[in-house]
Amino acid sequence: EDDGFYMGVGYQIGGAQQNINNKGSTLRNNVIDDFRQVGVGMAGGNGLLALATNTTMDALLGIGNQIVNTNTTVGNNNAELTQFKKILPQIEQRFETNKNAYSVQALQVYLSNVLYNLVNNSNNGSNNGVVPEYVGIIKVLYGSQSEFSLLATESVALLNALTRVNLDSSSVFLKGLLAQMQLFNDTSSAKLGQIAENLKNGGAGSMLQKDVKTISDRIATYQENLKQLGGMLNNYDEPYLPQFGPGTSSQHGVINGFGIQVGYKQFFGSKRNIGLRYYAFFDYGFTQLGSLSSAVKANIFTYGAGTDFLWNIFRRVFSDQSLNVGVFGGIQIAGNTWDSSLRGQIENSFKEYPTPTNFQFLFNLGLRAHFASTMHRRFLSASQSIQHGMEFGVKIPAINQRYLKANGADVDYRRLYAFYINYTIGF
Repeated sequence: EDDGFYMGVGYQIGGAQQNINNKGSTLRNNVIDDFRQVGVGMAGGNGLLALATNTTMDALLGIGNQIVNTNTTVGNNNAELTQFKKILPQIEQRFETNKNAYSVQALQVYLSNVLYNLVNNSNNGSNNGVVPEYVGIIKVLYGSQSEFSLLATESVALLNALTRVNLDSSSVFLKGLLAQMQLFNDTSSAKLGQIAENLKNGGAGSMLQKDVKTISDRIATYQENLKQLGGMLNNYDEPYLPQFGPGTSSQHGVINGFGIQVGYKQFFGSKRNIGLRYYAFFDYGFTQLGSLSSAVKANIFTYGAGTDFLWNIFRRVFSDQSLNVGVFGGIQIAGNTWDSSLRGQIENSFKEYPTPTNFQFLFNLGLRAHFASTMHRRFLSASQSIQHGMEFGVKIPAINQRYLKANGADVDYRRLYAFYINYTIGF
């Protein structure tokens, strides 16, 4: 095979990959989920109202059973006590079968009224056998009905506001909702704290100390959650790519295109079956990544220089023709430009320019067949060598291309591989 300049041109088919890290969408989903979780936790069935009313009901039922057990010998002359003994089991049954915060709150109001009347309407001044500490609890809880009613009203209002929270909610709406949740937590802390203080002053502080601490810890936890929500809202309006889902995703496509290569080759040794070639190249490809509404179209340009090692393994010579078959392998240093259909959306939404061009390093491997023939000119004592061939190869890019890096989204591109068939001609 002769040394000299050559040119190759051919068809390429390969694979491409687009990697999306939709951080803005992930954050948006997390904010919405956290708003719902924290809000329902505060005002829902297991929230502050439920915790407070269930604690109150447990205390009131305990007092009620103490009254019943203390007055087992009382006759029918005490109508209020007799009636209380009948209704207490019914109240306990309703409480055990329905722990809904609003049902329990209504039941608590009823039971505290009954107990308050029972200890205040005693004819003998003995409070119907209720110990003084329990009398203090009954009176404090009876006087706290307005606080519980206020918490119930604000819980309903907060839950209604949470039903309007969705992925399209604006940051202005969510900031207003956060203020409402903060007010609810502050109000709960103030009202329940006042009730706890009144119980303490009434002599019942030590008896309910554990329950009061549980409620205080829950309020402190919600306060920390609200602080975190406020921090997350600072980045809520970061732009992202709405046609892709939250988190990371990958889209793949097939590249169709062509390649051109121009360079110089030379062979060494007595057999001249080992050589090198040095060349410049240009590849073009088109691909569609993904499908339907999230499809991205891209023109891909790769251009640079390369060096291949050539090894002709098989050689056959005829009268005025020769055939060499061998392998080649080498590296290419290139620039890689992606003309992506995402560019306009990125420039409009993110207010910044993507990076379409990056450095690329490729491996180039394949098989080659070289044909040479000698043409003799009849009227001149000269001959001309005609050289041409076919190559079947694969290019393997080694570097991912960072197309966009922003707070709301990252976009990477990569040519995974490119199979090609080239026709070459020597000069």
